[in-house]
Amino acid sequence: MQKRLAVLRKLWLVLWLVALIAASLPIRSVSAQSTNDTIYIVQAGDTLFGIARRYGVNLVDLAVANQIINPDLIYVGQRIKIPGTAKTAPTAQAQPTAQTRPTSTPPAANRIHIVQSGETLYRIALSNDTTVDALVAANNLSDASLILVGQQLIIPPATGTSAATLTQPSTPLPSPFTSIDIGPLPLIQGSLMVVTVRTDHPVTLNGAFQDWTIPFAPDGDKYIGLVGVGAHPVSGVKPGIYPVSVTATDAKGQPVTVSTNVQIKAGH
Repeated sequence: MQKRLAVLRKLWLVLWLVALIAASLPIRSVSAQSTNDTIYIVQAGDTLFGIARRYGVNLVDLAVANQIINPDLIYVGQRIKIPGTAKTAPTAQAQPTAQTRPTSTPPAANRIHIVQSGETLYRIALSNDTTVDALVAANNLSDASLILVGQQLIIPPATGTSAATLTQPSTPLPSPFTSIDIGPLPLIQGSLMVVTVRTDHPVTLNGAFQDWTIPFAPDGDKYIGLVGVGAHPVSGVKPGIYPVSVTATDAKGQPVTVSTNVQIKAGH
């Protein structure tokens, strides 16, 4: 009988300790657990370190949040989740109390649209779920009818977007490059990779993908390079992440090379 009472006392003590520890832990609601993350689309020339520095987040936290094992293997078009909110500038104001502390909201994120031949501001606004007035205000346009092929337009966030906001700022590239677009994404075995390059002055371009050279031809204000993504089981490109490099050589013979990664998915 005494042994049984001793066991019951020990069991009651253990249960009491567990209840005490559980009561001391903070209880978070479902709304508090969900974070308003930003989704960043990787551009040519991006690095995970650069993205982390841009948004003021820890590189390791960024890699863990996106299950990235090798930070060097990010690819053009990849969706990177930025945990928490983007970096905000510190202020010297007094910290608000718990009763007056405002609910933190992620800053509005913008996308970049490069004007194509035949496009109008109205068509761009319609296809991006925004208005002409919003485009004019976001880009400080003096005349809504004057947009140029190759011009970069800021697309403001659409009304009623979800908590995960899409952001696609233009990536700073070394001169003479102003933009590099690789598509169509996702790249699939048996498809054609199109590399569109814009520069701030005329150059000679050469590209490389695997063992193939990417030939470029001028097309108006841009250069277009084409290379096939082979699907042959022996000589083709297997699914995975591969580097693509583009070299611009100016009239003085000075070369500038930009490299990035692309992901190839299985196809026919």
